[in-house]
Amino acid sequence: MLARKTMSRRWIALLAVGLLLIAAAVLAYRLSTFVVTYSVAVGPAESEDAKLVSRFAAHLVETGSYYRIHSMPALGPIDAAAKLQRGEADLAVIRGDANLPTDGRAIALLQKSKVILAVAPARREIKGIAGLAGRTIAVTEPFAANRELLKRILQFKSVPHDKVTIIDVPLEKILQETKKRSADAVLVTAPISERATFLDIEGAEALVEAYPGLETTEIPAGAFGSNPTRPAESIDTVEFGVFLAARSSLPDAAAAALAKALLGARSALAIDVPYAMQIKAAPTDKDARIAVHPGAAAYFDGTEKTFFERYGDWLFYGPLIAGLLSTGFMGVHRWMAADDTPNSAAHLATTARGLADRIRLAKTPDELAALERQIEEFLFDVAARLASGRLEDQQAQALSTVARLLENAMTRQRLLVGLNREREALATSLKTKQGGRV
Repeated sequence: MLARKTMSRRWIALLAVGLLLIAAAVLAYRLSTFVVTYSVAVGPAESEDAKLVSRFAAHLVETGSYYRIHSMPALGPIDAAAKLQRGEADLAVIRGDANLPTDGRAIALLQKSKVILAVAPARREIKGIAGLAGRTIAVTEPFAANRELLKRILQFKSVPHDKVTIIDVPLEKILQETKKRSADAVLVTAPISERATFLDIEGAEALVEAYPGLETTEIPAGAFGSNPTRPAESIDTVEFGVFLAARSSLPDAAAAALAKALLGARSALAIDVPYAMQIKAAPTDKDARIAVHPGAAAYFDGTEKTFFERYGDWLFYGPLIAGLLSTGFMGVHRWMAADDTPNSAAHLATTARGLADRIRLAKTPDELAALERQIEEFLFDVAARLASGRLEDQQAQALSTVARLLENAMTRQRLLVGLNREREALATSLKTKQGGRV
């Protein structure tokens, strides 16, 4: 009878080992094929920004990156920023001159886009921005953002909005509209091939002071052609940054990985999107227009944590704790394999195992307090059984070991819960401070 019981236990042990090996193989496969995908709000659909995001998404797949992205259509940078603010998107392509999402953090600076105000060839009598009063001005994509920008420039030059007609015209139709004379001037944020007269934005420094997100710059003579020279001489204008931004809650490791991949893929992306060569690290200055994401900042300044720095404590202490718990429970089951009725020692071992599992899953002080009461009841039950002679000395010693392990597990879990609450409080405080600066 004893030999048959021993053989049965050996088969059970072999089956358990086999199941563990299968589970380990499945877990390894899942980890090797597991990816994390984030959404990127970008628009308009046919814009260079949308092409860049699409090509970058393909690049991440081609290189086997753990992190992936997919495009979320938006009407333009303003709509993309709104989607990021509402939590509908994980990342977004936004403009520095528009209203920024309070929860947005920069991953990379995609480009600096110059603002070009030009007069149609048939309207060369217009000599300055003040001369646009009573005229029709065409703006190109993204329409909403460029409309707001034009209104700011006109307001700065004291040109009333109601004295100007603004129309939306796709970039490829600008030449057609100016020839039809349906537009007297155009505002674009990309080079144009039309032989137009460029308007100098006089007092650009003051405009920048009035509207954060704009920066002074100039368009050098001949920037858009040398025969004839267009513009004929350098003109003052303004520019703004276009950023890839993420929610502040995006994990630091993901932000660092995406920033690294994006900067490393510039040459490959420039094949389809030429401006990709302008991609650079997001500004890390404390007074930057949009605060850099901590994960991206760590990559830029070389302080990114390695895998072992992030998870070293778990790798060191995890096996020790698991080994101690396994030893304790194996010892209990070695002496308590008789049966598993509510009055048996084996039942106590099962109860102890359940308590240990619930301790590891506890997330709040209240849950730990409830578990502490259950452990006290368990220990009183053990003491009562020992006093009544229902437990042998060896069984009692094994349960005593389990009790110490449960106590150690409770102490460790209290520390983890307290540490997590402190981290959450610190993260909330930092988010509030950063939101206030923006």
